[in-house]
Amino acid sequence: MWRAKPVKLAAAKKASKKATAPVLTLAPPVTASDLKHCPKCGKDLPLDDFASDKSNKKDGRYYMCRADEKILRDAKKAATTTAPAVSVAPAVKKATKKAAKK
Repeated sequence: MWRAKPVKLAAAKKASKKATAPVLTLAPPVTASDLKHCPKCGKDLPLDDFASDKSNKKDGRYYMCRADEKILRDAKKAATTTAPAVSVAPAVKKATKKAAKK
C-alpha cells in the first residue's frame, strides 16, 4: 500500500501539468509618453524604433527612427561609392600615343 500512493501523486501531477493552458501576456498599451516624433518621416513611433543615443539627455534616443537612419546611411554609401578606375596597360598607352602622332 505504501508504494501505491506516490505513484498516484506523480500521475496526478503530470495530469495537472498537461491540463494547464499557456499563459498569454499582453503588452501594455502604448501611451503618448512612450512615443517619439521622427522629423524625417513625420510619424509618432514607439521608443523602441529609435536607436539609443547617450548624448541625448532628453530621452536617450537618436532623433530619427531606425528606418530613416538606414535610408540615409544607404544613400550616403551609394553617393561615396564609385566604380573602380580601369587601368590601361603601358603597352596600350604607347600604341595610342604613336597612333596619335601619325
